[in-house]
Amino acid sequence: MKGTILALAVAGALMLAGCGGGSKSASMAGGASPTPTPTFGPGPIPLPQGHTLRTGTITIPADESLPVREADDERTVIRCSAGSENCRITVAADGTVTLLAGSLRIEIQGVRVVTPTTPTTPPDDGGDQFAHPVIEPPAVEPPLVDWRELPALIDRMNHRTHARSSDFPGATCDGGVAACQAVVKEMLANAKPLTELLTEARREEWILSVGSIEGLFRADRPGPRGYWGHWLSNSIFIVEETPRPSGESSPSDFYSLNTYVRMISMGIMDTTPVVGVYRGRAIMGQGAVGQFELTYTRGATGGQLNLEIDLPLPSYPVTWSNIPVDNEGAFDNGIRQITPVDGPGRVEGRFYQGGEVGGFFVNLSRTVYQRYHFGAFGGKLVPDGP
Repeated sequence: MKGTILALAVAGALMLAGCGGGSKSASMAGGASPTPTPTFGPGPIPLPQGHTLRTGTITIPADESLPVREADDERTVIRCSAGSENCRITVAADGTVTLLAGSLRIEIQGVRVVTPTTPTTPPDDGGDQFAHPVIEPPAVEPPLVDWRELPALIDRMNHRTHARSSDFPGATCDGGVAACQAVVKEMLANAKPLTELLTEARREEWILSVGSIEGLFRADRPGPRGYWGHWLSNSIFIVEETPRPSGESSPSDFYSLNTYVRMISMGIMDTTPVVGVYRGRAIMGQGAVGQFELTYTRGATGGQLNLEIDLPLPSYPVTWSNIPVDNEGAFDNGIRQITPVDGPGRVEGRFYQGGEVGGFFVNLSRTVYQRYHFGAFGGKLVPDGP
């Protein structure tokens, strides 16, 4: 997601440009009119490093301001434009700020003139005085939380989406978020990231096959409790599909057949997701790793999404269309049972902070009679769409 935060020097220069002669700024000298302060619409907001906004979603009433930084003899605030709807911003764990609704300005209160260290060229906007400044994307994606620090991230997650076989043995996520945090941390304790499990030669093979293996992990032992997963900056997903012991009968519930099944998606929820295209990993219970693409569009009471899962199997890709998204960023197409015919099944999940989305899917194979595929997926908003 394009969430670049410009340095204070650049932001200051944009808003204090057009200064007259002498030691006063143009706004104080009574000379030429200052360059209008840029107005920002929905999208990334270039707040200065060191802003004090808390993580989460914040509403600013129209024509009111919110302080975001105090430094020496100046104060930085963001002001929701008069006449616009109330501004809603979301603040990711890494400090990235995104405007979801309304329009706002970044104002620096004080007289200190900051000289920019990097020239910034506004786009040719055909004379529109409220054009956005040029915002360059970061050279590299911020690094993921280290594997050893992952349990601490799990403790900050506040929503889980899950499904399992009715007779799944052991602890489950049924008891709520706290119970699911304990389950996931126990699973992590018995797993390792792929970067540690694979030899150098095998890592190269995997990278050539599926791209980056950063964030992928699996259980470090075969047999029961074998599972695969992937973590991102604000969410994690895991899928487990373990064969039942020989001779054990399967109950009649949907998530069973000849295996124990468990699918978990958990993260720091975002109740006002950003419209756009999301891409990332899809993983099946037996370790097939592929891709997904999700397109989210806004509606009157939430929105809807289209989802395509592509795995290295003969019956893929599979597409789900027009899945409803509620007004808090959760989605569930409501299917609990599938008749034994070709076609897709259930999809459930939600949007998470930092432009992330995750969930799980169940699909009936088009090539093997009554063979259900169980998997999970998770990824991020694509900066510039398709």
